[in-house]
Amino acid sequence: MAPPRAFAFGCGERGRRAAVTTSNHELSAAGLSARDIYRLMTSLIAPRPIAWVSTIDEQGRANLAPFSYFQAVCSAPPTIVLGIGRRGQGASKDTLANILATGELTISHVSHALVEPMNASSADLPPEISEWESAGIASEPAHQVAPARVA
Repeated sequence: MAPPRAFAFGCGERGRRAAVTTSNHELSAAGLSARDIYRLMTSLIAPRPIAWVSTIDEQGRANLAPFSYFQAVCSAPPTIVLGIGRRGQGASKDTLANILATGELTISHVSHALVEPMNASSADLPPEISEWESAGIASEPAHQVAPARVA
């Protein structure tokens, strides 16, 4: 058995050298709008997992919203980070208010078949209107917490 070929940066299949160029750019966020900063952040970190977060408020009203600032942090104990921005005037989004009030949430995976309903669930609706119903998303009970999960 022949020893494995040594790795060399820029070498592709069969040892051919690929053209390697490096370029560094410094970009200041100070002059960018909030929308441009968001676009920059979401294009730099890819692929981005989507957390489809289900919560309920203290009145039992269901909320469902997608968040693209989401990541696993630790497996023991299972820990995630979920970045929830604020509304235009600094008020908490329903998801954050519900999590702080009840301490419960579910996170569902977004399959390709559910991309459109997931996008529809991102609408900025008042708490009394369910994203589940408005986007036509089926739910199933969770086993250990009150918020439902996506079926």
